[in-house]
Amino acid sequence: MNELNAYIGIDNGIRFGKPCIKGTRIAVGDILQWLSSGMTYREIMEDYPELEKAHINAALAFAAEREHMVNEIIRIAKISAENFYYIEKNAKNFHVGKNEIGGRCGDYALDFVIRWNNNYTTNEAEIVAVNQELCIQSGSYKIAREISVSNLIRYKQRNESGWLRNVPQGDGLYIDLVLYHPCLGFYEVKQTKAYEVKTHFGQDMTKKGSHVWARIGDIAIDPCWADTDNTSFIGEDVIIS
Repeated sequence: MNELNAYIGIDNGIRFGKPCIKGTRIAVGDILQWLSSGMTYREIMEDYPELEKAHINAALAFAAEREHMVNEIIRIAKISAENFYYIEKNAKNFHVGKNEIGGRCGDYALDFVIRWNNNYTTNEAEIVAVNQELCIQSGSYKIAREISVSNLIRYKQRNESGWLRNVPQGDGLYIDLVLYHPCLGFYEVKQTKAYEVKTHFGQDMTKKGSHVWARIGDIAIDPCWADTDNTSFIGEDVIIS
C-alpha cells in the first residue's frame, strides 16, 4: 500500500479520518460509490475536476489492498481475543478466551498491537485511549519498545495491568509512560497524536470514563465493545480534532 501514499491519505481532521484523495475532501468510499452507481471515469472527472484517472485507479487499488488487510486484522484480533476472558464489571458484551487470564480493554489492545507489529512493518498498529479517568491524555500511542525494569516486578506478582508514569530506569533516567501486563510484559509507549473521540463503534465516548483499544489507520479494533453479532471486532471512530 506504500505506492498509494502519493494519492491517498488519512487525516483525523478531514472527513472524520476516512481515507481521502490527498489535497481534497473526496473519500475513497465516495469514488467507489460513484463507480458502483454506474458513473464512468469521465463523468466523475467532469463532476470533480480535481480528480484524475490516477486518483480513481488509486482508490480501486486501495480498496483491494484494504480488503486483504481487514481480513488479516480480523484474524489477529480473534487470536488476541482468545487470550483473555473479559472482566469488565457489568459489561454488556464479553468474550471468554481459552486462557484463565483476566483481561481488560488495554490488555486486548496491547496484545493485538504487539502481534500485528511483529508481523507487519507497514500500517503500524497503535493504541487509542480515551482518558476521563486514566493518567494519560486522550489520543493515539505507539509501542516504542519492551523494557525490563526490576523494580516493577511487584505489578507482575499482583497479576494486574495498567499505565505507569515516570518509571525509573536507573542512573537517574526515567521513562515517561509505561503500559504493562503481567503476561505480556512492560512497554514504553509514546503519544503520536492528541485528540478526543466522539463515538467508537457507534457509542458516545464523550460520556465514557475511560477506554482503550487498537487502531490501524481509520480502522478501530476492539473485542470489548464489538456487538454480540460482530465477531470481526472491527468498527469505526468519529474523531474530534
